[in-house]
Amino acid sequence: MVSITSFVLTALVATVFVIDSCSGLYHYNRNAWGASRAKRAASGLNQKAQLIYLHPTQTDYCGNNNIDCKRTMRSIQQMHMENGCDDIGFNFAVGGCTGIFEGSGWTGMSPFARDDDVPSVHIGVIGKYSRGQNIPSNVQQTVVSLVNEGILSQKIDANAEYRCVYFNANHSGFELQIPNRSEKVSCTKSVGQNCFNQQAAGYDYPMAQ
Repeated sequence: MVSITSFVLTALVATVFVIDSCSGLYHYNRNAWGASRAKRAASGLNQKAQLIYLHPTQTDYCGNNNIDCKRTMRSIQQMHMENGCDDIGFNFAVGGCTGIFEGSGWTGMSPFARDDDVPSVHIGVIGKYSRGQNIPSNVQQTVVSLVNEGILSQKIDANAEYRCVYFNANHSGFELQIPNRSEKVSCTKSVGQNCFNQQAAGYDYPMAQ
């Protein structure tokens, strides 16, 4: 018979294991997550991004299971391309513990950015977020680390503005505290997407195999 104490200790050990497994950053290129070939090559990022768009994907949060994250990335790409995009709409997506998944990357313009007024990068944040909900701390740090990588590689302006994109104000959105900045980014503004109407299409991604 398993005692209550043993059960609690086992649960604590399991929790510590999950936390420990989130250390470090893990980059997954397109081949690693099984991306399909883009319909056509993305235009180049020729100027530093002045805007950083964060997109809650409204898919299941994939925890520390990057196999699930890869499957989710394939599902998102499939949905975007079936609705008129040349490729997945993000430059990168973050999810799992500390996973960074390449979309169009630092060298290609996001399909969502084709008609943006200023240079921009688009980052997907994998998970379902209620309005005003904070991103888990490990995901926040991954977003910030990715942006810092973009700044160091001269792809993002150090003073770039963050914006959060949502399409259903009743349930979608999150908040992000940016280190060394006083503001907290909230989902308060929707931007029109240029390769398809996400609001009409919804966020019910088919599950890729």
